[in-house]
Amino acid sequence: MSLDIVTSAIIEAPVRRPGTSGLGDARGFSLTQPKEPSLKDILDQYLSEPVMQEIFSERPEQTSGAVQRIQSYLAASPIVLFMKGSPAAPQCGFSARVVSALRACRASFTHVDVLDDPDLRRAVKSYSNWPTIPQLYIEGELIGGCDIVVDMFRSGELSRLLQQAGAVLPE
Repeated sequence: MSLDIVTSAIIEAPVRRPGTSGLGDARGFSLTQPKEPSLKDILDQYLSEPVMQEIFSERPEQTSGAVQRIQSYLAASPIVLFMKGSPAAPQCGFSARVVSALRACRASFTHVDVLDDPDLRRAVKSYSNWPTIPQLYIEGELIGGCDIVVDMFRSGELSRLLQQAGAVLPE
């Protein structure tokens, strides 16, 4: 039996609709194909999800205020870590790993808890064009997230950048 015949038999096989007697024969089978969802059906499903509603409900003034706060943090400190929680009580393992790397380098840094401000949490991701938190900035430039920071720590590059920024505490 060829693949075309098997595929044809599967596609054209009658579909039993539970709880109905069917349209086409006495055994309760329907001879019609199930209705394919339309593009409108698919879009309606996804656009009604909470995440999409959150995106559509963003107000420009919220985003611009959050961007101004981000710029303010970056201007006020040479080392800024946007993270979940605080260095004393990180709320995610990735944030904790970045804090550990910074502490191992004896870095002086400012942290911003994005969990305290949902607008800032969304805005920092679009501001940096980086989808995840934590985000480390050195002298206003995005360095990266957890994996990049940890790799830079291991190679010694993080310590060098922190020293150049004058953000290393004396021993």
